[in-house]
Amino acid sequence: MMSVPLIFRFERAPKGRVGKPPVLDSGGLSLFFALLIALSTQFLWQEALGATSAEIRKAGKAFACQCGCNMTVANCNHDTCPSAIPLRERIGKELDAGKSEEAIKSAFAEEFGLKILAAPPARGFHLFVWWLPALAGALGIALIALILRTWKKKNVRSDAGGERLALQHSLTPDQKKRVAALEKKLDEELGKND
Repeated sequence: MMSVPLIFRFERAPKGRVGKPPVLDSGGLSLFFALLIALSTQFLWQEALGATSAEIRKAGKAFACQCGCNMTVANCNHDTCPSAIPLRERIGKELDAGKSEEAIKSAFAEEFGLKILAAPPARGFHLFVWWLPALAGALGIALIALILRTWKKKNVRSDAGGERLALQHSLTPDQKKRVAALEKKLDEELGKND
């Protein structure tokens, strides 16, 4: 029977005594150092690439991740993303080959279509799409101003002094006479108090 080396060796303590803490044996110690070396070389290997991670991140901000996370290739936070990781590697290779960010951007747009770009190019129809929210907002404000202006003209008018407001279309001639009599009475009473 083949024995598997244990990382931790546990010894049972006699009753009433506290046992020894687990210790790493020689197999566990070598496994620990092997993992430590593997992890450190992975980070060193990533830094040994020609393009730095900052350059790859800067160039990756121009591209949308295709995994559905609605993030850029530079900011995709999926550890095993099937889209961002290969694209980052390819961006690194392209930067190592001496291509500029614009050349990489145009090559990716040709290969994957405009859906790969995080922001559409500002030309043609896409320029109209960029300005559409501002145009819609301006038209909305103009429409509201026009509606308010027509409501004000229709419903309310001010007299010469601008002190009294009367409804123009809603009063009948009898009601207008009563309003005039009440205004006259109010003026008389207010005149007595002065």
